[in-house]
Amino acid sequence: MSGDGRSKRISHSVAAYNASGQLRCTLCALIVKDNEIAWSGHLGSKGHRTNVGRQKELAEQESERKRLEKGKRKALIEDNDAAEDEDEMDTGTLVRMNSFLIKYFG
Repeated sequence: MSGDGRSKRISHSVAAYNASGQLRCTLCALIVKDNEIAWSGHLGSKGHRTNVGRQKELAEQESERKRLEKGKRKALIEDNDAAEDEDEMDTGTLVRMNSFLIKYFG
């Protein structure tokens, strides 16, 4: 502890201090006692672990959405070029494109 009776500040990716100097878990939106033992206990709690899992899932979904979005743009550009020469496109490609469109656009 420092000379004023306060413990050192917690440094963690989801730790933040509010204007009042209270330690807050930004992932759980929860005020935690400002000491390493309480913070460690919070990180191991079921609620925090559940929120970490949800955050990872959302990040994966966002990553997949961005990947598909890039793929959609590329497919649309290729589709515009292919529309001019539709006779040159093989049946397998048309089936895959159709499946993709149905899956993502209903």
